[in-house]
Amino acid sequence: PYDTPTSDLVLQSSTGVCFFVHKKVLSHASLLFSEVLSLPQGELPANLDDSSDFYKGRPCIRMQEDTRTLHSVLNVMY
Repeated sequence: PYDTPTSDLVLQSSTGVCFFVHKKVLSHASLLFSEVLSLPQGELPANLDDSSDFYKGRPCIRMQEDTRTLHSVLNVMY
């Protein structure tokens, strides 16, 4: 369920699994995400796929949580 083409953010678990999510959903569900996602963003690199901060053209946040934990948290948010 976390691989929709309309996603605008990637959360990557500590085990390397990527979850394609929506900033708006995370911001509404979590004050922490709302604050983090409202911070000013740096300039986009020339080639998004070469940047470790992006995955498949979307900003990527590397999380400390493992895949199972992150999946559970996202299930609650969505």
